[in-house]
Amino acid sequence: MAVLLAVMWAMPVFAAQYHGGESVTVPTANDDVYAGGANIFTDGDIDGDLYAAGAVVRCNSNVSEDVVMAGSVVDLFGNVGDDVRLAGSMVTIGGEVGDDLIVFGAMIRILPDTVIKGDITSLGGSIIVDGKTEGNLLAYGGQVIVNGEINGSAMIEAEEVVIGKSAKIDGVMQYKSMKEADIPVEAQIAGGVEYSVPDKKDKPKWDKKKPAEMSAGAMFGFGLLAFLIKVLVGIFTVLAALYFFKKHLLEMTKSVLNTFPAQLGWGFVWAVVVPVACIVLIFTIFGSTLGFF
Repeated sequence: MAVLLAVMWAMPVFAAQYHGGESVTVPTANDDVYAGGANIFTDGDIDGDLYAAGAVVRCNSNVSEDVVMAGSVVDLFGNVGDDVRLAGSMVTIGGEVGDDLIVFGAMIRILPDTVIKGDITSLGGSIIVDGKTEGNLLAYGGQVIVNGEINGSAMIEAEEVVIGKSAKIDGVMQYKSMKEADIPVEAQIAGGVEYSVPDKKDKPKWDKKKPAEMSAGAMFGFGLLAFLIKVLVGIFTVLAALYFFKKHLLEMTKSVLNTFPAQLGWGFVWAVVVPVACIVLIFTIFGSTLGFF
């Protein structure tokens, strides 16, 4: 059931390109690209989205739309036309990003020549921002180092905050840390600095009568994790399906395209009508066995 659901989820993107293997080099593409394997490298320009997952994932290409990559080592050195979502142990960002950047990792570095035209949202053990963002910076980490230029405001919460001499922040800098940062006089912070110490909350006691609360950051983290799992499942399921059932899937895709209204109707029946009918049967005397089946 999980495999079938993943295949059905991935059906709308069958026009894209798929690459998988131990070591994959993605060439120039005029469609969306889905790649999975131990080592993923892109060299040619991609006119569409890029979804890639592996142990080592490196994008040297210019991508016209979104980029979503996950792995142990994740490198982005090309220019991206839209949003970027990255997750890995060691993450390095270079080039130009056309919109927002969201990145999670143990070690994150935004290189000096990097330009982010939207906001930066980052969560990691060590975060180094040497590049430029035309939006805001939101950073949570063990250590956050800012040497670059931020056209908006900076909101930082970390055990250690370091502001370099070349740092330039056009908005306000708000940060929380147990230790106040030593901000050099050469650093330019137009909107002023607001420093506060993180709240020391007592360890919460379990209360069976009170439901557990989840912070917005935790909910966002779980949501991103679920999204990445969905992407990985989709990539590897489609690659496996194309490898083992290529002829059947091509015939099915052709049938769907040629008789789209009828296929859409059957899809509605299987996705909505059949589950409801099964639930109704479960609560009947003679149909419960058939409903469970």
